[in-house]
Amino acid sequence: MPRRFLTHLDLIQGLVQGYGTDTLLMDDLSILSTPTISNKGADYTVVTADRWTYFVSTATVTFTLLAAAAGEGPFRFIVGSANVLSVVPDAGDTIYIGTTASATGWQSSLDIGSALELIAIDATNWIAISNTGSWLAIP
Repeated sequence: MPRRFLTHLDLIQGLVQGYGTDTLLMDDLSILSTPTISNKGADYTVVTADRWTYFVSTATVTFTLLAAAAGEGPFRFIVGSANVLSVVPDAGDTIYIGTTASATGWQSSLDIGSALELIAIDATNWIAISNTGSWLAIP
């Protein structure tokens, strides 16, 4: 990808969206490039290299997160078919949506368009920095 120089507007827009200057000044400028869309129809374990990826379910899918570490993510999950999409944490980790925690994970209802964006804030906690649609704690 050719190197692109940032304008003041690019920098301001990135900061408003929550990106730090270290992210904005990376050579690959990932936040300014076309997003990676990854359609999944089978269970998948998320890895660090999946950062900034939009995972779209095409069937009933369970996504297993890697072990939480401060700054991991964001990882984004979108219900793309009328099937259940589940996101489960690594053993010992917890996922929070708002103030509700689940150590067993979260699953969407069958609502196409439900979405969840997660980032790790420390060695055990994943936080939803955005979510839409219906998400239920896995019992």
